[in-house]
Amino acid sequence: MTTLPGPDFQPVPNRHISMRLGLPELAFPTVVRPELRYRFDTAAVSLDGRVLLVCAPAGSGKTVALSDWAEYLLDTRPGMQVAWLAMTEPTARAEELRIALRTSLELSPGTDHIPTGLLDPAELPVAPTVLIIDDAHLITDPLALAGLEQLLHDLPASMTVVFSGRFEPPLRWHGLDLLGRLIRVGTHELALSGEQIRALCAQHDCALDDSELDTVMGLTRGWAALVRIAAIYLAAQPDRATGLAVLARPAHAVSDFLVGELMTVLDPGIREFLCRTSIPDSFTEELAEQLTARELPDRGSARDALGELERMNFPVAYESEGDELWFRYHPMLRAYLRAEARGLGPETMADLHARTAHWYICHGRPGAALPHLLEQSDHLQLSAFLRDQALGLILDGGGSHLFGALERVEPALAADAYVRLLRIVDALVHDDIAAATTYLELMPNDVAEADSFVPRTWLRVLSAAVAVDAAMAGGDSLGAITAPHSLNSTGNSDIDCYAAVQLALLMVVRGDVAGGERHLRRGLALAAHTRHSRLAVRSMIRLAAAAGVAGGIASMRERASRALDIANDYELQESPDLAQIISMTGLAAYLQGDEPARRHFAGDLTARVRSGELAPGGHAHVVALLISFDDADNRHVAAQALRHSMALHLERSEPLLTRGLLSPVVWALLRVPDPRPTEQLVEYAQRVLGDDPSVVVCQAALAAVAHKPRSVRALLEPLLEIDTYPVAVTTIWLLYAEAQAALCNSLKAYESLENALHVATPDHLVRPFLDVPAALDLLDTYAGRFAHRNGFADRVRHHPVAHRGIAPPALTETELTVLKQLPSGRTAQQIADDLGVSINTVKTHLRGIYTKLDTNSRMAALEQARRHGLL
Repeated sequence: MTTLPGPDFQPVPNRHISMRLGLPELAFPTVVRPELRYRFDTAAVSLDGRVLLVCAPAGSGKTVALSDWAEYLLDTRPGMQVAWLAMTEPTARAEELRIALRTSLELSPGTDHIPTGLLDPAELPVAPTVLIIDDAHLITDPLALAGLEQLLHDLPASMTVVFSGRFEPPLRWHGLDLLGRLIRVGTHELALSGEQIRALCAQHDCALDDSELDTVMGLTRGWAALVRIAAIYLAAQPDRATGLAVLARPAHAVSDFLVGELMTVLDPGIREFLCRTSIPDSFTEELAEQLTARELPDRGSARDALGELERMNFPVAYESEGDELWFRYHPMLRAYLRAEARGLGPETMADLHARTAHWYICHGRPGAALPHLLEQSDHLQLSAFLRDQALGLILDGGGSHLFGALERVEPALAADAYVRLLRIVDALVHDDIAAATTYLELMPNDVAEADSFVPRTWLRVLSAAVAVDAAMAGGDSLGAITAPHSLNSTGNSDIDCYAAVQLALLMVVRGDVAGGERHLRRGLALAAHTRHSRLAVRSMIRLAAAAGVAGGIASMRERASRALDIANDYELQESPDLAQIISMTGLAAYLQGDEPARRHFAGDLTARVRSGELAPGGHAHVVALLISFDDADNRHVAAQALRHSMALHLERSEPLLTRGLLSPVVWALLRVPDPRPTEQLVEYAQRVLGDDPSVVVCQAALAAVAHKPRSVRALLEPLLEIDTYPVAVTTIWLLYAEAQAALCNSLKAYESLENALHVATPDHLVRPFLDVPAALDLLDTYAGRFAHRNGFADRVRHHPVAHRGIAPPALTETELTVLKQLPSGRTAQQIADDLGVSINTVKTHLRGIYTKLDTNSRMAALEQARRHGLL
C-alpha cells in the first residue's frame, strides 16, 4: 500500500463529502527540508507506536513538508506503507471517519457497527505504516474524537499516526506525552531558513541579494505562504526597494491571505482585542488589560483572550523576561492589525498610544514609551517626558533615535536649550567626541538664561556637568569651567546623579579630594537607585581616581576592581570607560610589584594601543606604555613613545592627574642609559608644574643616576615633611637614604630606609624599591633589622624582577655620538670626517664603547646597544 491512485485527492464515497484521500499534488516544486525529514523520521523509525503532532497556522508549510516526507519514505524505505487522509470540512462524523480510515489503510469494509476506537485493533496493519491525517483541527465530532483517542491507545508498535492542523484537536495529549510517545512540531520548526527562503523565491524568478533576503526574513519570519506571496509580488515589481516597503504595510495580497486564513474565523471581540494590542511592539497581560478591559468588558480578561488565541494556535510569539511573559505578533500580521486599528478612529488611536506610553513609563521602559508619545498631536505629554525621562533614557544608551524624531515631529522642542544639552550627553554616551564638541560650541554662552521648559537651575547644573564630561572625554583642561555654587538636589534624580559624578571630579582636580569623594559616593547611590549602570561604573572609576590622586594605591586598585565588576555585571565590556578601569588597575599592580597582574593588564592595554583605541597623551595610553616598558623588544623605541605620550599628558591634563605618573615614567626612562631625553622631559614638566614635589623628586632621581649625592640631599631635604602621596614619599626617603649612604652617614641612611618602609608597607608599594638604584643593596645591608616590617622588606628583596649589581658605566656624550653612526656602516675614517676629528680619536671612542658594552666587534656592540636601549 502506498496511497490511493488519482491525480488529486479522492473523495470518500459518502453523502457527506468532508474528507479526501491520497497524497496531494502540489502546485509548486518542494523546497527540500532535510531537517524536517529527520525530525519526522524520529517518529516513523522508532516502531513503538508514536504519534506526531504538527500544529501551525495556515500557510506554514505543514502539508508540503509532510507530503515531501511521505514521498521520501516511499522512495527510501522498502516495505513502508503511507496512508493520507485530509479533512475538508468541520462536519466529519465518526461513521464517515471510520470509513475513510478503513479505505485509506486498505482494510476490508467491515460492519456498519462503529467500534469505540473506529478500527478493530486486530485489523490494524502489521507492516510499518504511517497514517497522516491532514487538517485534523476540523475533526470536532465528539464520537469521532473519542474514537481517535481509542485508536491511539490501541496503536500497534508498527504504526505511526501523524496529526497535522492549525491547532490541536481536543484530545488528551498529555497522556501520550507522559508515555514518551508524542512528538510535537510547531511554527518555529516549520519556519523556513534564509537559504530556503532564497530557494523558494528563486522558483518565482525573484533572486534576492543578502540585504533583500534579510528584509524578507524579517518581514515573514519564514512563514512559507507569506514568503511565496512576497516572492510573487516582488518578481512583478520593477523597483525592489519600493516593493519591499509596500510588503511591510502590508501589501493587499498579504492582507487577503491573513483575512482569508486567520481573521474570518475570529469573533468580533477577539478581532478588536488583536487590533488594540497591536499598538505596542510587544505586550504583557497587564498591558493588554490596560488597552482592552474598558472597552471589551464582555470579552473576559486578557488572559482569557490570550488563552483562546493559544488554543487556536494563532501566530503569537512569547518570551519570558524576568517573571513576566511578553507577547508579540508576527510582523506582517501586526502591520495588518495596526491598519485595521486605524478604523477605530483617531481619538481611540491617540488614547491607545497614550495608555501604552503611560504603562511603559510606569514600568521603567521610557524608550518603549517614546514612539507612542510621538504619535500624539498634543505634545504636552512629550514635553513632560523630555523633562522627566529623557536624560535617564540617554544615560542608558537609548537616546539614538530621540533627536531625529523630535526634529521631524516638534522642531521647537528640538531647539530648546535643555534638549540641546541632552544631545551633547547622548553624543558623549556614544563616545562621539567630535559631535559633542560641535554641539557644545553651538550652545549660548549663558545657557542658564536661555528660554526652556525646565527650571534654570536644571540648565545651570546640567551645563556645568556636560562641560566637565566633554572636557574629560576630549582630554581638555577643566580650568575654565565654572561650577555651580552648590550641588543641592534639583528634584530630578537623573540630573542629580549625572551632575554628582561629573562635578565631583572638578572638585577632586581642584584639590578638594574629600569633598569630591563625598559627592561621588552620593552619585554612586543615585546611580544604584536610578539603575544607571554606566554612571555607577563612572562613579567607581572616579572614586578610584580620587584615591589615586590622594596616593592611596591599594584603595585605587580595590575601587577600580569594583568598577570592573560592575561593568561585567551589567555587560558593559564595550564601554569606553573600560580602558580607564584597566589602566588604573594595571598601574596599581605595577606599583605594588604584582607581576602576573601587571603582565595581564599590560597585554590588554597594549592591544588597545595597537588598535588605535588609546590616543597618545591620555592617561590610559601613558600607563599602557609604562607597565609594558620592560617587556619591549627595543627599549630605545619604547622610551621615545613613552616620553612623547607623557609630554602630551602634561600638556593636556590637570596637574593633579599627572603628578602621580611623572616619577614612575621618569624611572622607566632612566633604565635607558642615555639620560638626556629624560632630562628634557623633566625640564618640560617643571615648566608645566613649576617646582611641584613630583618634579623635584624627578630632579633628584637624575642627580642620583649621575652619582651626585649632595645634590640629591639638597633637593630632598625640603620635602622630608611631605606625607600626602605615599609613592612620592617612599621614593623621597629611598633617594635620601641612598644619598646618605654614599656620604657615609649610615645611621641616617638606615633611618631613611626605615621611613620608606613605614610609608610603603600599608599600600604594598614595591616599585620604588625596584626603581631607586641602591635601594635593594640597602635592604640587603640592613636585612632583619626592620622589626614588624621585615616581612615586607624580604618580599621586596626576593621580588622576581629585583636586579642587583653595578650596571655598565654610562657612555660619554661623544661615545654616544660615535655609537649612533655605527648602524650606517660608515668606516672609522668617514665617521672622523663627519665629526671633524682624527681617526685615532674615533678609534679611541670605539675601544671605550667596546669595553663598556663588554664586546669586541662592531656587530656585537650594536646588538648590546639595542638591548640596553642606546639605539
